[in-house]
Amino acid sequence: MAEKTELAKVEQGQGQLATLPEKLGGACDAIERVLASHDLTAIRGAGSLRQTLLMAQGINKLRSLLTPEIMQPIMALQGSALGFRTDKDKDGGYPEPAGKEAVIEGLMRGLRVVGNEFNIISNRAYTTKEGMVRLVAEFPGLTTLRYDLDPPKELQGGCTVMAHCYWVLDGNPMKLEANIPVRRNAGMGIDAVLGKATRKLLARVYDRLTGSRLTLPDGEVDDAPGAVEPPKELTVTNGQKASLFSGMQDANLDLQKRKAEELEKMRNAPRPPATLEAPHA
Repeated sequence: MAEKTELAKVEQGQGQLATLPEKLGGACDAIERVLASHDLTAIRGAGSLRQTLLMAQGINKLRSLLTPEIMQPIMALQGSALGFRTDKDKDGGYPEPAGKEAVIEGLMRGLRVVGNEFNIISNRAYTTKEGMVRLVAEFPGLTTLRYDLDPPKELQGGCTVMAHCYWVLDGNPMKLEANIPVRRNAGMGIDAVLGKATRKLLARVYDRLTGSRLTLPDGEVDDAPGAVEPPKELTVTNGQKASLFSGMQDANLDLQKRKAEELEKMRNAPRPPATLEAPHA
């Protein structure tokens, strides 16, 4: 039987919907069936031994289904925020065998290969903020989730962010308050710090939603060791905190002082809560 390579017919002015060749489309359908019955969400309610066997069965099936023909276009997505980033993007990314194992890990955790929902760091799949947002927003029974982040407080080696989160699950209101530690890299602004804190907060919320510790390691390429140099020491002068980085010049110290002044202004300014609305069914 000839493979389907033509485009689907649609009304004029509505664009064209591409179709996959029949062989690739069949493989995709088979992969989706495996994930529907073997990923972490599907096996969450099973006993520990059954979880082990189902997980092993699912991974082996994916290894068989993710042939080089399937993996070639998938690996072309690495290095792009439309696909997934890696800690080796500057060197051309990961070879197919290592990338395949990380992709399987991400898929089995309920993540998508598109939309930068996971990054590959040290051969492993780590859930990004984008991945956490979707997983939490699409969690069954979740209707509303609101969170508020206080301005960061600098500490030796990074900072902490006080987070307040409220959500409704199956009609029951719930809340979580936590002091989130964040590694603050050199040159990282407040928005980036709050972005990391949001990812870590949603990871904790997801733990609560699932009621299980069989959940997701979170992280992004910018967190990878060696990406940037973390603070080596912290000094306090006249009540002001300034992070000192190795080799930092006087101009950088002045910049850090200005950032500290801006941070103090933010602490005194009201901050509206952010809202994450789950998509309607």
